[in-house]
Amino acid sequence: MSHQVVFGIRRAGQTMAEAMTLAGGRLLDIEFNEIKSGYRLRYSPDNRKTYIDVFLFDSLSSGAGYCSALADRTAELMAVTRKVLNECPAGCDSACHECLMHYWNQRVHAMLDRKAALDLLDWCEAAKLPDAIPYDEQAAIAVAAQCPERGILHHRRWSETLCASG
Repeated sequence: MSHQVVFGIRRAGQTMAEAMTLAGGRLLDIEFNEIKSGYRLRYSPDNRKTYIDVFLFDSLSSGAGYCSALADRTAELMAVTRKVLNECPAGCDSACHECLMHYWNQRVHAMLDRKAALDLLDWCEAAKLPDAIPYDEQAAIAVAAQCPERGILHHRRWSETLCASG
């Protein structure tokens, strides 16, 4: 499996874990930092399949029972998670301080991507694959990744965000 594919899966897993933490806090009407989360990747023996395990746990060492309560409300948790991922008040492209970023997850800010997590959620709930990205947009993404100092103003303008080689 290519490094880019694994990185994309890691972005989706990390973002899903963060969104589920925020959703759990909203659903139980508690501070979100009462819940912690993580994810891990597992591979089939032939390395042809990748599995993502997302897990939630209470932040207190003996546990307050929040995650046990969420286990009984999985459908609601996933609905609120989808809402967290879909509805950024600032309308950002991937993640910002209005939707997913906060002090407690600053170490993973660069990994957060709402759209990757939504694609993962669509796959988990309905086996729906994301739409294909047109080749010109793929090329622009590759150029932008090689020239991050130029930045990307908006995802629809990727094809116009080119940098000079050399």
